[in-house]
Amino acid sequence: MKTQIRLILSTLALTVLIWIYANQASHSTTTLSVPVKLEPAEAASQWALHIAGASADQPDRRQVQLTVRGPKKAIRDLESDNSQGQFALTVKLADQLTPGRTNSRNLDTDLSGSPELLQRGLNLQSVLPQVIEFEVDRYIKVPVEFKPEAGAFKSALVGQPTVAEKVTARVLESKVGKEFSVYPLTMPLEDAIKQDLDKRRTDDANGPLALHFPVQLQSLRLAVDAVFEPSVVNVTVKLKDQSSIERKTVRPLSVTVKTQDFFEGYEIEWEDKTGAQFTQSINCRVPISKLDAFRQIEPTGILAHVIIDSSDLPPGATAVGPSATSLPAPATSATYRPKQVHFIFPPGFEDVKPVGPPPTVNLRVNRKTTDATGLPKAVAAP
Repeated sequence: MKTQIRLILSTLALTVLIWIYANQASHSTTTLSVPVKLEPAEAASQWALHIAGASADQPDRRQVQLTVRGPKKAIRDLESDNSQGQFALTVKLADQLTPGRTNSRNLDTDLSGSPELLQRGLNLQSVLPQVIEFEVDRYIKVPVEFKPEAGAFKSALVGQPTVAEKVTARVLESKVGKEFSVYPLTMPLEDAIKQDLDKRRTDDANGPLALHFPVQLQSLRLAVDAVFEPSVVNVTVKLKDQSSIERKTVRPLSVTVKTQDFFEGYEIEWEDKTGAQFTQSINCRVPISKLDAFRQIEPTGILAHVIIDSSDLPPGATAVGPSATSLPAPATSATYRPKQVHFIFPPGFEDVKPVGPPPTVNLRVNRKTTDATGLPKAVAAP
């Protein structure tokens, strides 16, 4: 009987040793750096956590050195997932969080029962650091009002621009206090109005117009960091007109000649001897998207000119009488004639149109009576 008992005990001991050996052979241990995230049990959107040693862009998580043991396949899968950024540990904070003080967590205790490890058949051996510290802050929401600024389009507005959505700013309580309020934020709209107008441009740029466009709020700045909810609002702007009549002074008046050798044999005589014709004024219809820029154009930035062609020259010699006597060509045109003033606008303002009758100036073309030396020209005898 004793022999049988000893045999049974020996068999059991050998079985345990074989099982332990087999288990050791099929299991392994690994140490790797993994992210650990702290997650409040309450609505996470209300809280901001900052772990000591965490990065600024992900303050609620940090890397820890984790040593685990388990089946070799589970270890290989863990190492693969972790290298691809597909593994992380989460510690849920069931305790009531208190803003304004430093808190601590024992990761060795928190991660021992981690579902992310247990579901893989892994056991925690150690974690460094074993204890982490973190601070808690609370987000509060405050209503935001806006002060739209139309810039160059201000004079063309009908009423004030309107924002369709109600907006709140999400800010940290520790930065602003519980009684924080947001003063009306300036909302620049000039560029958005111009872009929307350019999309809608038509040849007929008259009459009122209502514009509707989205505005990203992320470009607006408060004195503290804030997240706007929603981040995009829809703005409506009503304009009196798509264009405006502007009066522009242009100088000097120039001459475009379309006949050869004009300046060698002819000269222009202006009816107005005061030179007032060299300064011209014109009424223009300007798209309001370009109104401010148009007003900045200098008087010399627009070309004003009259065109002289062969029809403006004095008539040539004529034959008269029974003997066809040749009469000398007249030295001048008979009368002053009106010439239209043409305007050429600088690049980018091709859609600016003159309004009303075009201005004219009176002139006539004379033959020069002196040569290049200033002496009278020789005239052939009749």
